[in-house]
Amino acid sequence: MTERPFDGIVFDFDGVILDSATLKLDAFVDFYADEGPAVRKAVADYQRVNGGVSRFVKFRHFEETLLGRPLGEERLGALVDRFASLVEDRVAAAPAIPGAVEALERHAGHVPVFVVSATPEDELRRIVERRGLARLFTAVRGSPLTKKQIVPGLLAEHGLDPARTLFVGDSTHDSDAAAACGLPFLGIVAPGVENPFPAGTVTIADLRDFEEGARRAMEKGARQPTVLAKTRA
Repeated sequence: MTERPFDGIVFDFDGVILDSATLKLDAFVDFYADEGPAVRKAVADYQRVNGGVSRFVKFRHFEETLLGRPLGEERLGALVDRFASLVEDRVAAAPAIPGAVEALERHAGHVPVFVVSATPEDELRRIVERRGLARLFTAVRGSPLTKKQIVPGLLAEHGLDPARTLFVGDSTHDSDAAAACGLPFLGIVAPGVENPFPAGTVTIADLRDFEEGARRAMEKGARQPTVLAKTRA
């Protein structure tokens, strides 16, 4: 392929490059295995909707909102470290999403290709290195910064026009970040998974259809970010 409809690509990681989204959902549920079925279901439901959110935010929700337990910074850090020790090896061993490596190899070196994930950046870099994928990415970025914070810096650093940079993700946090930053968006919706995206979002099942999906998403362009109406107190 010599002509590309984009000048750069931003990929989420779990559920987009590696088939690890369900693995992480199961890990969060297992983390709260002693809390009973209602809590485990609430944890799973939250993770399904908020897969693209930092695990620091998730543990605050689980501990303070769901379980009503005060959570200081020291204990939060301990929870996050314990979770990382449980999932890093599992994620590093997860199969690639069909077509992902091939799509990366077709475009790496021709346009900037980035990973932007809610996974802590040091952990994400280790996983990318372990999988031999580092050579395919221009930059690998993760939390504690959010995707909405990371993407504008990458665009500025590499001189990319948001309208010519495609964002590929599997959660509404990805599509919201793309909209906030002015990027066209391509959604990944695995077979059997409910489509979480706004009506009209271009989606594909995996990256075997990446080029066709990318063409359609670029033609559609970026959606306007959602603006919530202010209400009076």
